[in-house]
Amino acid sequence: MEQRMLTTLNFNLRSGEGKRVIYAVLYDGQKQEKISLGEKVYRDLWDGKKQICRINRDLSESAINDLIRINQKINDVKTCFSQKLFVQLQGESVNMVFELKEKIENMANEKNLVAGGKYKATLFIEKAFNYYKEFIGNMTESSKQTYGDKVRVFINYIKDSGTDGMSHITEKGIIKFRDFLIKQGKSHKTINNYIDTLTYIINGVRQESDFAKYGLQEIRIKRLKEKVRKQENMLRTPLTDEEVKKLSDVKGLKPQEKEYRDLFIFQSMVGCRVSDLWRFFDETAHRIEKGKENSYVVYDTRKEEITGYCIQSPQIEKVMNEGFKYIKVEDSKKFRDGYNKALKKAAKMAGLDRVIKWKDPDGNDRKDALHKVLTCHFARHTFATKMLLMGYEPQEVCKMTAHADDKMVNHIYGHISDYATIKKLDEATERIKGQKSPDNDINKVHEYKDVLAFYGCQWKEYKDMKDPEELLRLIVRKYETELEKEGLNHTILKAIYNGEYKDMEERNRMEKILTTINEINGHK
Repeated sequence: MEQRMLTTLNFNLRSGEGKRVIYAVLYDGQKQEKISLGEKVYRDLWDGKKQICRINRDLSESAINDLIRINQKINDVKTCFSQKLFVQLQGESVNMVFELKEKIENMANEKNLVAGGKYKATLFIEKAFNYYKEFIGNMTESSKQTYGDKVRVFINYIKDSGTDGMSHITEKGIIKFRDFLIKQGKSHKTINNYIDTLTYIINGVRQESDFAKYGLQEIRIKRLKEKVRKQENMLRTPLTDEEVKKLSDVKGLKPQEKEYRDLFIFQSMVGCRVSDLWRFFDETAHRIEKGKENSYVVYDTRKEEITGYCIQSPQIEKVMNEGFKYIKVEDSKKFRDGYNKALKKAAKMAGLDRVIKWKDPDGNDRKDALHKVLTCHFARHTFATKMLLMGYEPQEVCKMTAHADDKMVNHIYGHISDYATIKKLDEATERIKGQKSPDNDINKVHEYKDVLAFYGCQWKEYKDMKDPEELLRLIVRKYETELEKEGLNHTILKAIYNGEYKDMEERNRMEKILTTINEINGHK
């Protein structure tokens, strides 16, 4: 029976005079590998039989401490060898040369950690991060990159501080770093991300065998209160039809930027969240349902776990079939950042300079040109506003935008901006001009005054008005929101007055309003 040769490990000095390099000799029965320990010792202080340094009492204290350190290093390599040999004997494949070289290299780094008898914080945090991401963090490559960026900011902060001691790797030291970030003007959310990253790494490794010697205490730091923008202060501006056209007509964009612009136009036609855009381009993530008048794209959303419905126009179908060549329509930070950056560039080239008033997280009033604040979420507002102006009711729009109820549509998306009001007034003016006659004017004056009375307008505000156009402007200015909430626009209201509204289901729904209006007009 063939006898299996065990791998062996020995330590020797290189030949020559003076201090000589100590090297490990690894032999697996077939070949021999020599690995330098990176340490030197005089030949008369080397015990070749025991393969360790001799400790001579006549030596200085620093020389004795150095020899003790070298012996400890030899023992650590022996321990590593024994552990890996045991694993090898269990039948697992072990690259012994690689393992020992890595162990010796790590110990060399440990030596560099010491400066004047103290460990360096910069080298410690680098070592801790590398250990954390390989053995503890279970991070994706993008997460490793994100964590690494924050660690580098901390390292640069330590270097700039003028000291590199381990006091930085304490609760007090991390709090000082937090105060530094506050002075830099970083948001509380960003600062919390930095501090969380550092505490996760430090607390994660502090009790591991390779880090126990540092004697680190657990770090617990209270998170800063993050400033959350109130819903009523959120940017929620829809684009006008003219602005959408200007954006569509922009020339000179790079292919990828053009696709981002086209994606915004598409999103403003379907009204979905950015996180659900990909569903329109994955046949397994949506289905097409046929209705009496339209075909509908039906998809399950990630948020709120409800279903979204989109009327499939030929233009929407064309985009869904063709897809995009240069961008991946997926919900990720990288995707959103590229999307918003391209949008702002296209909007600036399109001359979208309308001044937008908004509030920052602290509630301060701000003004900016539209192209500076435009994001992909504006497409959703553009869609919702357009649907409301077309006559869809809030509960119907919420089905299209995949909201659980119409509260969001009523209070956030149900805003009729100045451009929409002006458009409705222009349409009303054209309608009135086409119908104008002396008798008709008198009738309209009475009808519009009745509407104002119905909504409780003070008599003195309109008693002297004789122009129906002036009265209509007053109705729009004062009661636009009330009319829209009732699902009425002025065309429908006029038709009800004249008895021309034939939709029985709608008439039944508005029975109370009709009764009141008829009472006002004396038609009961």
